[in-house]
Amino acid sequence: MPTNKRLLPKALRKTSARMAEPTQHIMADGRDVVTVTLEGHGLSAEILSLGATLRDLRLDGHTPPLVLGHEDLSDYAQNPGFLGAIVGRYANRIHKGRVEIDGVAYQLATQDRGNALHGGPDGTFAQNWTITELSETQVTLSVTLPDGHMGYPGALKITATYRLMPDATLDLVISAQTDKTTLCNLAPHSYFNLDGTDDLRDHRLEVFADQIVPVDAFGIPPGHLSPVKDSEFDFRQPRSAQGTDLDINYCFTPPDGLHRNARLTAPNGRSVTVYSNQPGLQVFNAAEMDTEVPGLTGRRNGPFCGIAFEPQIWPDAPNQPGFPDATLRPGETYLSHSRFVFT
Repeated sequence: MPTNKRLLPKALRKTSARMAEPTQHIMADGRDVVTVTLEGHGLSAEILSLGATLRDLRLDGHTPPLVLGHEDLSDYAQNPGFLGAIVGRYANRIHKGRVEIDGVAYQLATQDRGNALHGGPDGTFAQNWTITELSETQVTLSVTLPDGHMGYPGALKITATYRLMPDATLDLVISAQTDKTTLCNLAPHSYFNLDGTDDLRDHRLEVFADQIVPVDAFGIPPGHLSPVKDSEFDFRQPRSAQGTDLDINYCFTPPDGLHRNARLTAPNGRSVTVYSNQPGLQVFNAAEMDTEVPGLTGRRNGPFCGIAFEPQIWPDAPNQPGFPDATLRPGETYLSHSRFVFT
């Protein structure tokens, strides 16, 4: 397929003879979606410009994909479940889409039980990002959300860099700047399944956190934290990832750099350990997922088909005193750093 000239700047060049050519896919709505493949350090990754999405991830010597994706690229036009996309400008939920920033009230776009979710129905996951840098093991994508987009103030310029690193590591850095005080909370939304089976029944999950942000039936927190001890959300010791309906944010006190969040291990011994610099990790095990479109290798993405790890700020933080601050001001740089290490 031809290279997408609009999304690949003229200055962009291949840096290795082994590097696969970017390919173009024309969506039904006319958008040109570019696919690039990264290879190195025991991994190969396929990235889409639409949603800056991690569509596929493979480990050398291990046949099944490590993440969930759609078999047909056309299905990313809707992408039920946000598979592999970067979500925002505010990941997770904001109660009824109502916020106040510096004394000014804003009504955000809503689409989840009356709440704003993942930046609204036209969030970053629905944007066709521009690929600005590309090498054999790294790709950088960017997008700018205009002032007023989905109700948020400020033009927000976002950059995401996926990089393959030694020891079978996928590294993701997301940064953003704004021209007006706004909210910013961006997160990857990849689902992991490490053995290619239909569900997580035999996977073991560990989450290295002592507290969660409890939520009501609408996914909104009452404003306090709860200990995981003696609760269904206690995964400090490894146990089945399928025994509990998980869609909960675990709390961390981030140091200056990366800290260990969670680990998922399959019966075949494959594991992924998640590190981030964020104060929270949303863990979602797709208990009610029932995607009709086929997944990678033709599999069915049904209930408990994979588990999403979403490093982020806590849900509804702008409306909850004492929660981490999601405000981004002109002159500041938002930085989210995540790392996924496979063994």
